Amino acid sequence: MSPRKKRKITFEQNELGTYLKSAPRSSLQVNRIHESDCEIVKLNPHLYLSTSVDSFADEWAVGLFKEVETLARVCVHGTLSDLVVSGATPTGFLFSPQWAFSDDHVIKTKVFETVIKELKRAKVPLLGGDEGQASLLNLTGVAIGTSVIKPKTRLGMRPG
Repeated sequence: MSPRKKRKITFEQNELGTYLKSAPRSSLQVNRIHESDCEIVKLNPHLYLSTSVDSFADEWAVGLFKEVETLARVCVHGTLSDLVVSGATPTGFLFSPQWAFSDDHVIKTKVFETVIKELKRAKVPLLGGDEGQASLLNLTGVAIGTSVIKPKTRLGMRPG
């Protein structure tokens, strides 16, 4: 962090920082914790790998979204946008729904159809994923991308 100006730390950053402060980090990783919405690894002098993972459950649980299609769209585009903002080009997407025990075939079909439609629209392939059961619906996306220039982080960002 720059000595010029101290960044405001959010509740999420503070909580994650507490839990992750002793986690092992890759020597190839470019960014430190909370410096970017994606993790950036320098694979070689001319190639960077960027990844982003986002889970969407609380928006559904509190009723912010009323249709599962909206939740699925936000999962795809919210996760992909983290890569794009850093300057990486998405090369693939992993999808992991955790279905509520009450979710039926209709809900699952709507979610998968929406995810596939949005990935086609974004021209990003589905690389795979996983699924499971949970007490509430939770959609998790992982975006994978590359860049030939060093991706941007939050540090030093200014409007424009």
